[in-house]
Amino acid sequence: MTSSVHKSLARAKKHLKAGDLSEAEKTYCEILAKFPKNKKAIQGYQRLKSGLPVKASSGREPPKEQVRELIELYKAGKFEETLAKSEAMIKVFPKFAFILNISGVENSAFERYNTAIEAYRKALKLDPENAEFYGNMGNAFRRKGDLDAAVRCYRKALQIQPNSATLYCNIGNALLIKGEFESAIRNFKSALRIDPNDSEAWNNKGVALRGQGKLNAAIESYDKTIEISPDHMDARYNRPLLVLNLEDFKTGWPTYEYRWKKSKLVSAPTVTRRPKWRLGDQGRVLVWGEQGIGDEIMFASLIRDLHTVCSHLIVKADLRLIPILRRSFPRGFEFYANGETVPEDDYDAHIDMGSLPMHFRPNINSFKIA
Repeated sequence: MTSSVHKSLARAKKHLKAGDLSEAEKTYCEILAKFPKNKKAIQGYQRLKSGLPVKASSGREPPKEQVRELIELYKAGKFEETLAKSEAMIKVFPKFAFILNISGVENSAFERYNTAIEAYRKALKLDPENAEFYGNMGNAFRRKGDLDAAVRCYRKALQIQPNSATLYCNIGNALLIKGEFESAIRNFKSALRIDPNDSEAWNNKGVALRGQGKLNAAIESYDKTIEISPDHMDARYNRPLLVLNLEDFKTGWPTYEYRWKKSKLVSAPTVTRRPKWRLGDQGRVLVWGEQGIGDEIMFASLIRDLHTVCSHLIVKADLRLIPILRRSFPRGFEFYANGETVPEDDYDAHIDMGSLPMHFRPNINSFKIA
């Protein structure tokens, strides 16, 4: 670092001590214009803009206005700014547990789990009876994959806050990931005794019951989830899968259509101005594959059924399947690979492969080969 930079930094510091913030900012900007990676100038400028004092405070808490600004940044979803401000505040107010907790939450959101856990530990040294800090640390351990540590944190939080449905639910979720279904169910039941309208507890209890093979009980749990939260997509998606497993195809296939509302479905629907094909419609039809290659193989057995009721069929599927499909079906079919555009003028209606069973497999007998 050159002597001129040293002098400029000293001048900026002198302006700060004198309370002349505009001159301090001007000096930092001059340094950064010539040396944009100068760490001391960057840190000084950031601290100046954050409104924090230059040196660590002997006080335990920052001004309420600074805390409010931090909370507002968090509520606004400005997570990078929240993290930067919280870390700057920690340097000045290292014994304020609230800021350490915010830093932990933000670092966890950015998948910096070890940093988050260390922030929670520091916060708990200052406030050892804070259930929220233990719960947040448990969340960080769970996301990191250390489920045993997560459960220990949640249980420690429960000792402080024994009537928390959320904590029981979090323990159940960690045990569910571990495959300890019976223990998970016990914790979900404890959550529901505290809050009978906790839709997540009902839904996750259904997942655990499904893991035990108790399909009817799992369906009842999903039904309760949907009763409380009609738009709960996980329950809406998982329920028809169990109904289909129980061979109730008449009920299962129509409700399986909810899969398109699930945010994490593998594939997206084909966007077209043409209407969706319905049984009884004739004309030219585009049938397109969905989700993964395994699903396309499974539903491909219905392509022949569709061909018998339309005048012309266009099949859009995974490129790897097209040679097999060409050999399996009569001439006259058209084939396109997923990702290719099919001109809308070439078909009158369209349907996704996963919706074909609703029309051609309404009962167990329809699966039998003639």
